[in-house]
Amino acid sequence: EFFKRDDLIEKFDLEHLGRSASMFDMDKLLALNSKHIQNKSPEELADPLLFHLKDMGINAKNDNFTQGVIQTLQPRSKTLVEMAQGAIFYYHDDVKFEEKAANKFLKPEIVTLLEKTAEYIEDLEVYTQEELENVFKKIMEQTDLKFGKIAQPLRVAITGSTVSPGIFEMLLALGKEKTILRIKSAIQMIQDKA
Repeated sequence: EFFKRDDLIEKFDLEHLGRSASMFDMDKLLALNSKHIQNKSPEELADPLLFHLKDMGINAKNDNFTQGVIQTLQPRSKTLVEMAQGAIFYYHDDVKFEEKAANKFLKPEIVTLLEKTAEYIEDLEVYTQEELENVFKKIMEQTDLKFGKIAQPLRVAITGSTVSPGIFEMLLALGKEKTILRIKSAIQMIQDKA
């Protein structure tokens, strides 16, 4: 249960504590910590996150970009360290591809799909989730591919990994220019390997 300090003072009394040995439950602690993270605003989490990012060699600022990054990671993060680890790819323009992910999803036959995606995103006048969803729908109609067959190669192209926040949230937080640059960089990497 989630108690605030005043609730604890009001409801608990040392005389009502059991005498049996206490047990420390890491899973419960992480679940509680996750609730605390979810109850904070991105503005409140920015400075603590920046502290951990700095420990990882990333000098970021408490700005709209960082707060957007937090919004994508906040629902899934159990600790600030975990959030910082998940945020690293946002701050490195030179994507480091996980070998297994790149070998599986970034094959020469995916280049046309990535080129089309970059082209359609580049043509967007308004960079919103709705417009990004329309890009995916358009590609799905043209290629008869399901969402995952488009999203997963794109995720790897942009993050270097198969694990990331939701694709649309991530693309929005990253921004149009960085998204396009990363797709083009992945295309170049695929072509260089071929």
